[in-house]
Amino acid sequence: MIVHADFSCPDCALALHRLAGLEIRIDLRHFVLRSRGEPAARAAHAAEAAGAQGAFWPFARGLLADQGRQDPPHLWALAQSLGLDVDRFDADRRAESASERIARETRQAITGGAVGVPAVFADPPTADFLVRSGYDADVRIRRQK
Repeated sequence: MIVHADFSCPDCALALHRLAGLEIRIDLRHFVLRSRGEPAARAAHAAEAAGAQGAFWPFARGLLADQGRQDPPHLWALAQSLGLDVDRFDADRRAESASERIARETRQAITGGAVGVPAVFADPPTADFLVRSGYDADVRIRRQK
């Protein structure tokens, strides 16, 4: 399952929390809209920087668990708590490759029909299910076998 999300979005945190209870593979991708402002972009770049050191998922979980603390000092503290090289983290979050990946994944979400976050696609390329804003935990997800 592909989930396009914004780390500063409470609905995204809730959707990912609910999806984590299912026995499915989650491919978390960025969906950072300009209208969401600087916090969304900053968190996405920080997650990419953590990913460059093999800690994307632990960092993502940390961001989603404490969305009220996503300003730079807290991002650095999270990186440090995960044992990341903070100097490298700082350099990697500003890397062009991070910006390119975030932009590419955001374009993919829009091209796929997403209009808001979270956007959940089940088993592309034959996605039979798309959730727009406000994921409902009672929705049944039909998976390919």
